[in-house]
Amino acid sequence: PVNKGGYDFRGYLKSHNATTVLTCDMIEFSIVKKSILRPVYAMRTRITENIFLNLEQPEAALVNALVTGSKDQMSATQKENFRRAGVYHIIAVSGLHLGLLLMFLLASLGSFKIKSIQKKYISLAITFVGGMFLMVFTGFGISVQRAAFMALFLCVAGLVSRDYSPMSSLFCVLAVVIFTSPASYR
Repeated sequence: PVNKGGYDFRGYLKSHNATTVLTCDMIEFSIVKKSILRPVYAMRTRITENIFLNLEQPEAALVNALVTGSKDQMSATQKENFRRAGVYHIIAVSGLHLGLLLMFLLASLGSFKIKSIQKKYISLAITFVGGMFLMVFTGFGISVQRAAFMALFLCVAGLVSRDYSPMSSLFCVLAVVIFTSPASYR
């Protein structure tokens, strides 16, 4: 930016790991490369389409933000109202969403007769798969990454019979995220 505090487009792109800006006049395109993530993206697209098919615009945009984390369809007024009310975090998919998903999945383990150590391994697997699913589903948001890694650290601490330290866990997660994506905390 030329002026202090001005918009830094290059910094914005860097914070989203974008290395190239492409401009074209093509309206339709197809993805040739096959990916194991494709079914998750297809599910997200179907969910978004169903939300907008069954609800009116302002409500559909809000529900879509709550479910998928995409705030693209929300109006600027809606976003500003959430910010002014101090509840914008509700529409940002983060640790709360991951916590609810994991709580539901892990609570279902209680109904099975499984040894304690096996439960710990299964909990670790569920946390890993659930965290990866939510990260892919929401587009790898930083808040979801942080929550997923902290949940993994909690499971690993239980597995190796160590006390869980939220501050140490947060520090380790932030170090990993900053090391892998330094522009994410600009």
